[in-house]
Amino acid sequence: NFSDGYTVLIATTPHAINPSLFRKLSFDPIKGFESSGWYALLGPAHMPREVVLRLNDGFSKALRTPDITRRLSEMGVDVVAGSPEELAIVMPCEITKWAAAVKASGAKAE
Repeated sequence: NFSDGYTVLIATTPHAINPSLFRKLSFDPIKGFESSGWYALLGPAHMPREVVLRLNDGFSKALRTPDITRRLSEMGVDVVAGSPEELAIVMPCEITKWAAAVKASGAKAE
């Protein structure tokens, strides 16, 4: 919540900026750099496909209800609620991207 008087947004760089943030910040994007947060619901390996699809359908419907969508949008979150197949594409790409960034930074786990 950026209107609490205590939180200061330093930077956000998703591909498309949530319109609710425009009134809260000014920015000059860095060309070629993109970062965004995302959430995923994961289950145990070898979960039956019917269960995966049923859970995905239920969570997707819940996320798309007007109240939830409005509340998340107020927090600067865009609801995507993608499919398991989309997550299977996005997740490995994100892992590869951030693994390279961590390696290039020289950061080490302590």
